[in-house]
Amino acid sequence: AWVTRVVSDLRRRPTSLSERLNQAILGDAVRILAVHQTRMEWCYVQLGRDGYLGWLQREALSPPEPEQSPEPPTHLIRTPWAEGFDDADPRSPFLGRLPIALPVEAEEQAAGYTRLRLPNGRRWWVNDKCLLRLEDRPTPTPTGVQFCLELVDSLKGVPYLWGGCTPFGYDCSGFTQMFYVLMGVGLSRDAGQQFCQGRAVEVGKEGQGSQPGDLLFFGERGDPQMGVPHRIPHVALSLGKSAFLHANGTSWDLRRNSLDPGDCGYRADLHADLIGARRYTQEIRHRAAGPPPYKNRR
Repeated sequence: AWVTRVVSDLRRRPTSLSERLNQAILGDAVRILAVHQTRMEWCYVQLGRDGYLGWLQREALSPPEPEQSPEPPTHLIRTPWAEGFDDADPRSPFLGRLPIALPVEAEEQAAGYTRLRLPNGRRWWVNDKCLLRLEDRPTPTPTGVQFCLELVDSLKGVPYLWGGCTPFGYDCSGFTQMFYVLMGVGLSRDAGQQFCQGRAVEVGKEGQGSQPGDLLFFGERGDPQMGVPHRIPHVALSLGKSAFLHANGTSWDLRRNSLDPGDCGYRADLHADLIGARRYTQEIRHRAAGPPPYKNRR
């Protein structure tokens, strides 16, 4: 089936009071694995985007029929939000917002606006400045990383949201996953899974050696040689040297911090918990992910 809401929560159990594990976004393909026997408004699904498993409201899904499959996307949303209107005129009725990195299908242009055909069949007009053609999509090179860092800079201050992956709210790995979606790299959903991807980068205690776009990982060290894995509940996006951008539950927003004790944004707790860094230079296969035993609260 296909997700027909702009954003819908993926829950650990089939109730809106249960933990939010992840979010499904408009146009996401999902595999329906089960329908709850008594709460039939809930489906147990696997997200095609990152393999994640959880319970999703049935109302958020289209009928699973092949003829309802959306057309291939032509663009990505490049701004934090793209406001949708009923016509190529911002004075026309406002219809809603589409989040950054969302793939969309463009149909026609007029007066500086583009009409999009959304996966739910609706048609919204958005400002051309909100769109990035897929043929112009950056790749994870230094130039591409810098381009994407400029795109996400305006997300500073977005609230922290456990399981969030849109500008309504991000958690740490939801933000880093979105950042790499902009460059066509499919990271897994959780920080510990992202640590297992990419190429290891040697960094100092203050992050020396990291380049913009690298991911920094924090947690409790294990002993892999003895079969004790690291516990990694937090990930941040390196801005180069000691600075990084991250969604975190301490300041409860997305902000710049640093591992440099002389920086006004210094985080002593993360300085002590730095485990390593990873660099992502090519497309990565995600692995299926079920509900994790823990998630980031950092």
